[in-house]
Amino acid sequence: MSDTSGWRGAGLTDRGRVRPSNQDAFAVMNDLGLWIVADGMGGHAGGEVASRLAVESVVKQIEASVAKTTTHPADQTDDRSLLRQAIESAQRTILDQASADRELTGMGTTIVILRILAGLPAQATLAHVGDSRAYLLRAGSLTPLTRDHSLVEDYVRRGLIS
Repeated sequence: MSDTSGWRGAGLTDRGRVRPSNQDAFAVMNDLGLWIVADGMGGHAGGEVASRLAVESVVKQIEASVAKTTTHPADQTDDRSLLRQAIESAQRTILDQASADRELTGMGTTIVILRILAGLPAQATLAHVGDSRAYLLRAGSLTPLTRDHSLVEDYVRRGLIS
């Protein structure tokens, strides 16, 4: 497949110095204009499995949508809906796997997905669940693009804590 977005990405993950294992998973799909990062929930059973399943499920969903759109352009789904459906599908996949294997009960992951479609101007769609974040780096400055889905962030938003 050719690079459809005009954007290029790269990925690298590292367990760091504190944790005994790495529960991160990612996908760099330059040809689809798609980049994904998932962070398995540390301390929970199967965080590594959950993050891998989430990334694989989202990639599969996006690839199927692109293939369908290629053969049936009228069936194109807007990217917001597509990313929402992909996350919901990933959640079902994770829950099904946890139900099938008792050792994976309670596994979970966060996820951040960026999709950029070529065009003038290019159209970027961002979706996320959990407390993994997306930032914009411009002129040496980082600007947060997402807000955590967490109890602490909810309290900050409601002005209960600073």
